[in-house]
Amino acid sequence: MLTTDQWQKNIIDSWRPDSLILTSGGRLARQLQHRYRLQQLEKDRNSWRPLEVRSLNGWLNQCWQNAWQDEAPAGSWLRLHLWHEIVRNNPPPAELPLDLPLCQTLDQTYGVLLRHRLDPSEPQYPSPLISWRQHVCGEFISALRDVNRWHPAILPLKIAEVIHSGRLALPKSFILAAFEAVAPIEEEFFRVVSQKTDVEIFPLPKEKPGNVHAVTLPDQKQEILYLGQKLLYSCQDLRPGSLGVVVPNLELYAKALRRTLNTLLGQRLTPQEETLNITLGTPLLEHPLVQAALMPFRLLGDEEKRHLLIGLLLSPYYGAWAGNRGQLARLDRHWREMTPEADLKSLYGKAQSAEPTLVPHLSPKGTDLLELLAPFQHRNSLSAEQWKELLSTLWSSVQFPTLADESDRVAFNHLESTLTSLVADLGSWSMDSRTFLAWLRQALSAETFQVAGSEQAGVQVMGLIESRGLAFQRLFLLGMTSTALPQPVRPLPFLNFEERRQVLGGTLRSQYEFAHAAFQHLMAAAPEIMLTRPEEIEGEPVSATPFWPTPWQPASVDFLSIPNAAWSRADWVRSAWKGFIEPQPGKTVADHLTTPIPFPKSLSVTSLALAFKCPFRFLIQELLKLTPLAEPVGGLRPEDRGLSIHHVLACITRKLRPKQQEGNLDWELVFPSVEECVDAVHDKMAAIPTWQVERRRWLGKEFGLLKVWFQEELNHLQAGWRWLAEEIAFKGLVVEGWPTTLSGRIDRVDFHPELGLLCWDYKSGSSPTFSEVFSHLSEPQLPAYLLAMLQGLLELPGHAPLHEYPLQAGYITLKSEKDLKLDRLRADTEQWNDLLGVWQKRLIELGQQLQQGHFHAEPIPGARLREREQLCAYCGLLTICDRKNLE
Repeated sequence: MLTTDQWQKNIIDSWRPDSLILTSGGRLARQLQHRYRLQQLEKDRNSWRPLEVRSLNGWLNQCWQNAWQDEAPAGSWLRLHLWHEIVRNNPPPAELPLDLPLCQTLDQTYGVLLRHRLDPSEPQYPSPLISWRQHVCGEFISALRDVNRWHPAILPLKIAEVIHSGRLALPKSFILAAFEAVAPIEEEFFRVVSQKTDVEIFPLPKEKPGNVHAVTLPDQKQEILYLGQKLLYSCQDLRPGSLGVVVPNLELYAKALRRTLNTLLGQRLTPQEETLNITLGTPLLEHPLVQAALMPFRLLGDEEKRHLLIGLLLSPYYGAWAGNRGQLARLDRHWREMTPEADLKSLYGKAQSAEPTLVPHLSPKGTDLLELLAPFQHRNSLSAEQWKELLSTLWSSVQFPTLADESDRVAFNHLESTLTSLVADLGSWSMDSRTFLAWLRQALSAETFQVAGSEQAGVQVMGLIESRGLAFQRLFLLGMTSTALPQPVRPLPFLNFEERRQVLGGTLRSQYEFAHAAFQHLMAAAPEIMLTRPEEIEGEPVSATPFWPTPWQPASVDFLSIPNAAWSRADWVRSAWKGFIEPQPGKTVADHLTTPIPFPKSLSVTSLALAFKCPFRFLIQELLKLTPLAEPVGGLRPEDRGLSIHHVLACITRKLRPKQQEGNLDWELVFPSVEECVDAVHDKMAAIPTWQVERRRWLGKEFGLLKVWFQEELNHLQAGWRWLAEEIAFKGLVVEGWPTTLSGRIDRVDFHPELGLLCWDYKSGSSPTFSEVFSHLSEPQLPAYLLAMLQGLLELPGHAPLHEYPLQAGYITLKSEKDLKLDRLRADTEQWNDLLGVWQKRLIELGQQLQQGHFHAEPIPGARLREREQLCAYCGLLTICDRKNLE
């Protein structure tokens, strides 16, 4: 049977100096050239005539350039511009977005129809959508004719016309290699060529499976790990360049493959020492330099301004802020406290109030960034050339770009060339800044780049089409699932059924036949072949490709438990095992020494709550004044919502106290007073949409939060209680054995002639339970408030000393309309008195522990393990405490 290796040799042997080899792909042409060169070196030749071999597309484009014709192919962005104008004047019948992706789909459809010799505008099967497509295609044909351009898909026909007219000299013979799946337009071109010169065809060989191993792994990650170690072992046996990896869905595997193989094979030291070449390029839009280049534009869009502004200031690609980045980073601490909706002016205002000394550093060379962005903020319509000039001026002002390596240089060169090409194709068309950005982003996403990789690198990783005709000593086929080979039907929404039937890949049968033929060709590409596939993808089981029905052998990779020779090359694996096997030094006396930390003279009860819940958090946040970096929160921050609801409730009870004495507390009558309190608290935030929504939620007529709360309060008042005072501050609370005095503010105190005083604490989230207050002793607010009342630290005009009354306490929970209650924790005065004694003992024990310097990360020692772990799950200090490895 003929192998691909022998097939390539036959092609080279058939070549003569007056003939030309045409291949279906550029990689095959270059491999044939490389192989021919090696053959000449083996024959000890110092010089030789180069092998004449070209890819079909490369040769066609070169022929057109040499023909010096009046017409020219339309560039991609000129075509999209024409489609954009046509679609805008001829909207589709369906609810399709009139955007660039629609224009690209139309252009792709038009090109596919041309390559398959189908008339895009011929009226057939007149469904509304197909009829619309036929109409706009007719308009597109006229538009191309008006600008003296033609679609690149018909390039073979254009060259055929030149050949037929005798204006292009052909070689004496052609050798066609690997043209099994050509489109009808290419078949017609080859027919014209065969009438003018000799043509010899070399179809790809099809080999019956021989030395083939099929392995299934648990998932894609395991599949890549398995491939990595197999490739490393293969590198010891075979010469560089003879190892191939073919992945039908390369875009799903490329990033993880590059990361894993670079770990095992090593990074290249010089361009001549390339170990790995993954042919899939990266969309230019995804490169960090390009993302940084577009940041000024994105600041004018709908994205979060804080994230973009701090990214711009700290980006290494902008030299204007290079000398002050360390200081400018402090601004983000303050900006994170703002809502994500904050605009640029608000961010600048916050910087001015919080860090006035840093504000001058925001302006490179004295030019305000807001002034540089001003031209892009206006709705001016400018040509693409004018937008490019403004963008270049902005980049120059902020010293963009500062390049770090070859990848940055390649990306910036591609960025400039893409901009130039886009501007040339769009011509004098005027647009606003948002439209220009949309076109630029689309152009950058369509452009791919790759830092130069060697096709003679030790390991070649490629897709299915690129592998056509290539020969290897050992070939790995990755991701051999039924969803990857065959591929799904091509998405061509503007083709009817009859057109789909005639298009390659347009039907299930066509895709199956193409994939089957490709698989047979791969079986001839190497004497040793290994197929791998995952058992599941994203948790869903997948079956094997139908082209290999024989049993697959299961395997797995567990290099952490049993590291093999391949994974021992990874630094992090070696470090992990070194830590496992080396004995740990024993603790010395010095490890147990503690350093007492001075306490402030006074603490708030809120700060005391941290000490009860977790001494380590108390140390970091209260004594050392270190706080976790705030995360921007969309909408309302919980602390802002809680503070505002506290103020609103205090205002309401204060306003309604006279009516309470009159017994006139109907909701309809008191609603104006309630609304006044809400408006007074929200006055400065009335224009913020999230606060407007919150206001509606509070004041809803049927199930508003405040109406539900008021109904609960009426039931409370009918039981004989009355509102006595609100927001009562105290200070100087002393507990012997605790090192500081305590201060705080009680949200509200109610009075009952028989039951005495009731101390309330408002909670806008979940309120503590009975066990948390009475058993775990982790919530010190209510005991501290009652103790302050017993010590006579609160005075209410018109009442006897408060310690003479029976005392109780509870929580008013206002989490939502459905989670709202007045909770007295099912405890009476006697239980509260008992609690105060136990609580003071716990406070003294805690004080002694902390004064000795023991600030252990031990949240709520008396609570169940699950409750303690839940507290840790929401802690912002978990990464620096002893419980960071808690599962």
